[in-house]
Amino acid sequence: MRGTILAAVFAALALGGCVKHYNKTSALKTTEAPALAAYQHAAPEKASQVASLGPTEVFSQKISCVPYARAVSGIEIRGDAWTWWDSAKGVYERGSTPEVGSIIVMKKVKTMNRGHVAFVTAILNTREIQVDHANWKHGEVHRGALIRDVSPKNDWSLVQVWYPPIGDYGTGKYPVAGFIYPQRVHTGS
Repeated sequence: MRGTILAAVFAALALGGCVKHYNKTSALKTTEAPALAAYQHAAPEKASQVASLGPTEVFSQKISCVPYARAVSGIEIRGDAWTWWDSAKGVYERGSTPEVGSIIVMKKVKTMNRGHVAFVTAILNTREIQVDHANWKHGEVHRGALIRDVSPKNDWSLVQVWYPPIGDYGTGKYPVAGFIYPQRVHTGS
C-alpha cells in the first residue's frame, strides 16, 4: 500500500510541469495574510508528508477552515462554511469546475455539521486537486492536501479528502455545493 501511495505521489510530482499551481505571492497582498498573523506556530513546521504533498502547520491556537480560507483567498465571506455558497451568489463568480485560486465549498452533513471550505492550489487532473485548508484534522493547516472527485458523473458534486493520520483518502464522501472564484460578479452598472 505504501509503495502504491509513494508511486502515485512521485507520478503527481513528475507531472508538475503540466499542473496548474497557485502562486501565493501574486494572490496575497502581503507575505503573510493579516488574519493569520494572530496565529502563532506551536511547533516548527512538520516535514512534508506523503499524505498532503506539503507541510502541515500547527498553531498554538486552533484555526478553523473559514478564517483560513478567507485569509488566503481574499474572498470576504463570513459565516459557517456551508453558508458560503449561498452567500457568494451575486457577489462572486461561482461554478462547478475547480480553478486554482477558487474555494471548494462542502455542504454540511451529519459528520461535518458546519461544512468545510478549502483553497484550491493546483489541478492535478480531471478528478484530483490540491488544496490548502485548515481544521480537517484538529485545527491543523494542511498545504497541498489531496481531494478527489468521486461523483458518478465526474461533476465535482461528491469528493473524498486525504486524511493524513491514515495516509489515504479513507471512506468518507462529502457533497460539494461548488467552487467560488475570486472574481466579483459584475453588475453592469
